[in-house]
Amino acid sequence: MEKEYTGHYKDIYLRDPQGNVMAVYRIRKDSLYLYEIPLYGISRLGVIKENKLLKVKTAQNNTGFMSLPIPVNIALSKNALKQSIYPLGKKHYETTDWLGNVRVTYTDKKSWQQNKFALNVSSSQDYYPFGSVMEGRDLEITNYRFGFQGQEGDDEVYGKNNLWAYKYRLHDARLGRFFSVDPLADKYPYNSVYAFSENRVIDGVELEGLEYVSAANWANSNLIGWHFGTRGWYYSFSNYRKKNIIEKLNNEIYCYESVLLSMAQGNKIVAEYLQRNNIPLSRVDAVNWFKKGGKYHKFIKPTEAYKVKKGDILFKGGFAAWAGHAAIVNSDPIFSNDGKEFTLEVLSTNVGEDNIFGVKKYTFIQSEDGEWVEKASGQLLIGFGRIDEKGIMKEYQESNKDNDNLESQSQENNVRENENNPEE
Repeated sequence: MEKEYTGHYKDIYLRDPQGNVMAVYRIRKDSLYLYEIPLYGISRLGVIKENKLLKVKTAQNNTGFMSLPIPVNIALSKNALKQSIYPLGKKHYETTDWLGNVRVTYTDKKSWQQNKFALNVSSSQDYYPFGSVMEGRDLEITNYRFGFQGQEGDDEVYGKNNLWAYKYRLHDARLGRFFSVDPLADKYPYNSVYAFSENRVIDGVELEGLEYVSAANWANSNLIGWHFGTRGWYYSFSNYRKKNIIEKLNNEIYCYESVLLSMAQGNKIVAEYLQRNNIPLSRVDAVNWFKKGGKYHKFIKPTEAYKVKKGDILFKGGFAAWAGHAAIVNSDPIFSNDGKEFTLEVLSTNVGEDNIFGVKKYTFIQSEDGEWVEKASGQLLIGFGRIDEKGIMKEYQESNKDNDNLESQSQENNVRENENNPEE
């Protein structure tokens, strides 16, 4: 993908098969540079500001092709220190908030301030709810292309930090609206076709310019404060998808039922997938369902807890099959330096003295035999279930494009038949 700027340069993006940016090249006048290399762990960690000259079109080369730059030879003595591949100061790491907004970036080069080492902050910013950067609350020593909800900014249309480029559409942060129509607009007639994140910008994020999806976010908005109860067992997942189910539950819910309800109500396309694949109504059976796996659901072992993300389902167990628990993960896990302990937030029943539904922190420690044990209850971590919401939505969108094309072709054929066979 190419992106041309009015500042007399062009950026070329190199992506992997999943669409992640692997490198950014920049053409400025007659020179080609390797400009940036993103750093990834489970998600993007930052970028390397490489800015390395690769090729240049010289005056002697009139063929129109760029030639390699002339290498510079540096003679080093035997005692010379080995040079680092990436000198300090080129790596810029990002820190994000719960919505994925890039709030602070800092380099790998420390600074000495007030007789102690300190981070070298290269940028920082606070955001208004729909993505504009607050005046007087921003600092930019080095330009960083990513910002609101981790998306790339396009500063050429409305100025700095007013337009964010999602995968499918451009978002105008000043209006809180997209430029183009939602590609799923015909499936959600009750929503504005230009709405951003269904106007839920405190507890929800926009998923790649498509539909607002997340069982965790639905639970955050609808179940906080509910009491523990066993009014459930509604015999089929389809019953949890009904609009009147919330009234029937009467603000009482048990642990795995809160998971089922949130997945059933959070996104109807995802709920259809879960219903087609017969997601169990029992927590114990659900563990086996995730372990068996499917096209868009899988099991994450306790040893792979570092892969866990918000929206995954946590399962832990006790001395008997019924003495277990299920909860929705509400944050990425944070590990100790030695990797033998981690903490994460969950949306769970039995929070506090009143046993209400709310946000709770779990800390797991690794035992001598390698098992992960919850510190407070002593229950074993069984593992995590994951629903690939992005994959489900992507397949849904692509299948609807095919259906729309077939419908359009059918209508065109009908018009031609009517033209060739007019009624007398």
